[in-house]
Amino acid sequence: MAAKGPVFESGAAVKAQAEHDRMRQLLRSRSAATLLLMNKEKPVISGELLVLKCGYVTRRDVKRWVNLDPDIGLLSIWKEQPPNKYMPADDLMLARSNVWLCGTSMRHAACPSALYKLFDLTDVDCNQSYRNIFLRFQNPHRVLVLTAPSPEEFSAWFDALSRYVEADHAGPDLIVD
Repeated sequence: MAAKGPVFESGAAVKAQAEHDRMRQLLRSRSAATLLLMNKEKPVISGELLVLKCGYVTRRDVKRWVNLDPDIGLLSIWKEQPPNKYMPADDLMLARSNVWLCGTSMRHAACPSALYKLFDLTDVDCNQSYRNIFLRFQNPHRVLVLTAPSPEEFSAWFDALSRYVEADHAGPDLIVD
């Protein structure tokens, strides 16, 4: 007769699961790096999109300038269209973490309000009727929702962003003996 209650796994099973998870992550990071390299020569896409902002009680769409830079694999969101000469892409992450620079009224001219590494993108989905694009990153609770103003812009953005995710979204399952 089988015992009822919680099932405890042996130490070997826990180690095997940890190794399995580590290998999945390694495969995912290698495939993500390959996807970034394949898209490196694609053109930069920029434009005004609606970004869903969720508060404790409210949900609203706000207009933001969004820039997809395939050369460095970065999606940046600005409160308004950045000036022609804005901070070099290599310095964006440093500037974003610099409270003195980004906490001032010069923030829109110096750095974006949000940065997303396309290396961390795990899933891209859409609702074509409403022109919504759902971006899921490695943090499972983080989903970015973008809304395009027209069907043409929706197609351009969805095609560009979906190039950074594999067709099966997860990579192959490994069997650990």
